[in-house]
Amino acid sequence: KGLIKNGSIINIERNYIAKDGRKIPVLLSISNMSDNEGNIVGIVFVAKDITERKRAEDQIKRSLEEKETLLKEIHHRVKNNMQIVSSLLDHQAQYIKDKNVIDIFTESQNRILSMSLVHEKLYQSKDLAKIDFNSYINDLVSNLFQSYSANSGNISLNMNIENIQLDIDMAIPCGLIANELITNSLKYAFPAGT
Repeated sequence: KGLIKNGSIINIERNYIAKDGRKIPVLLSISNMSDNEGNIVGIVFVAKDITERKRAEDQIKRSLEEKETLLKEIHHRVKNNMQIVSSLLDHQAQYIKDKNVIDIFTESQNRILSMSLVHEKLYQSKDLAKIDFNSYINDLVSNLFQSYSANSGNISLNMNIENIQLDIDMAIPCGLIANELITNSLKYAFPAGT
């Protein structure tokens, strides 16, 4: 009755079993047949074997899953490589006596960390294209507080971050800007001993 009222075509996918036991996916199309005055004189049923289309869809789905796995692996490797660079800087800083040079190494490590964290969040994300910026900033701030030994309890942190999703092209520069702002605050905004 719904078909007769709106005159639309209804498409339904079903699986049918062939005589040899194979499962055959079929697209059933059902529509009205009308005369010249618009009176419904019958209903047309068309059944189409969509086995090839289903195979192509399955192949595309498998290919997409493979690409997602590869993309996750790339983000994971980029994160690991950045952490290796950070570790090398840390190792080299142990041989430096000049506090200004050590500070430069620490700042470089924190910048690398902010970019590495983006790749870690993308690797952990279900989307693979966007990260939860709120979670990212919370982790970044926590790491920076640790890096500058600012967990003494004398500094109170209040964050008000909207729950937004950013892609890698926005997350990395925003993360670097946040890194600079937080680093400068921890280094210069508080008197010695805070």
